Amino acid sequence: MGQKIEVKTISKDGKKLLIAVLKKAIQVEYDLIFNYPRVIDSFIKFDKINDERFLSDVETIGKDSLRHLNWDVDIIESLGGEYDWNINAVERYYDVNERRGQQLEKEKAAAELYKQAIRLVRENIVKEKVEDISGKLINTGRRGLREEVRKASELVGILERIELEEEKHVRMIQDLLATYDFLMGGES
Repeated sequence: MGQKIEVKTISKDGKKLLIAVLKKAIQVEYDLIFNYPRVIDSFIKFDKINDERFLSDVETIGKDSLRHLNWDVDIIESLGGEYDWNINAVERYYDVNERRGQQLEKEKAAAELYKQAIRLVRENIVKEKVEDISGKLINTGRRGLREEVRKASELVGILERIELEEEKHVRMIQDLLATYDFLMGGES
């Protein structure tokens, strides 16, 4: 048996609310991940854009979105939730030019969801006595099963990092749209 310590974690109701918000964030992240390869392909093949920084920034946003999705799933599972991988139908971008602004709006939506998630954690902090076994915080939950306990500060730290990256994505997409217009000769 490990030593009992008191930690600040998130309440049961807070966990449910946080899981619901992160499931919404996964939907947005999945949509972004699904469409970024098509967006990059369109820029290269149809628009003949070969600006390395431009293409690198688009690729970075897609890779970050994949990492965010993985962190969301990890948090959901560590809080005792499950994610159903039956993702709603995602609209494929056949005409990238018509959809460029939608990507900006989705990045803004993702940033807002992570801000909401941070508020939820901060508003639902509780102190809980848990065991510290080899540096891993656990709690004996339903039917005596051991469950991992996530510290509120750890959750906020992860969510703040994601939210900052989403805000960066918004600025990057705004820059990308301006650069696209410039590279295409002022077309919009």
